[in-house]
Amino acid sequence: MPTAIDEKEYALGFRHGRIGQFHLNRDGRNMTVSVKSYLRQRDGDFIGVEDCVVPYGDSRYIEGAIELVIDEVLIIGLEDWDLVDQLWAYIVTMVKTLSESDSCSTSFPDQSIQLTFQRQGARILVSCEVGEVTRRASVRFPEFVAALRDAGQLFFRKVEELYPADASMYRQIMKDLGS
Repeated sequence: MPTAIDEKEYALGFRHGRIGQFHLNRDGRNMTVSVKSYLRQRDGDFIGVEDCVVPYGDSRYIEGAIELVIDEVLIIGLEDWDLVDQLWAYIVTMVKTLSESDSCSTSFPDQSIQLTFQRQGARILVSCEVGEVTRRASVRFPEFVAALRDAGQLFFRKVEELYPADASMYRQIMKDLGS
């Protein structure tokens, strides 16, 4: 069982069961960081951003979700949907901030959800506070940043294609995210 969470929070990690890349931590245990982006369709269903072929809605209000799972703990899920391009931009800023600071946080663009990254040596504690529930997990910093970088690049390349009027802004965010 992952450390630093209670049983109720641990159970939340199995709701959307998709697991992405596998990594080994210092103890030799398999660690996973999975990050997947979704766009919210007009009917309220979600579609993986890589599967989108047409834009949904106005480019100023791109609704969607980021699913972030760390070591089988769901940190952010589909139920936490928001203005997903803005949320990704906030996360990119958080990653940049961590190069100069030990912690940073942001609120979701249109919901009262707080996302926090806190360095703990070579690891990072990732927390998402939704109402009275806080979901959290710890992961090695390089693996976390690599997973965010890969998923963020995929997301912004796709929305650049779907919403070409905002392409220069998306290219700048991808540049900030690095490769």
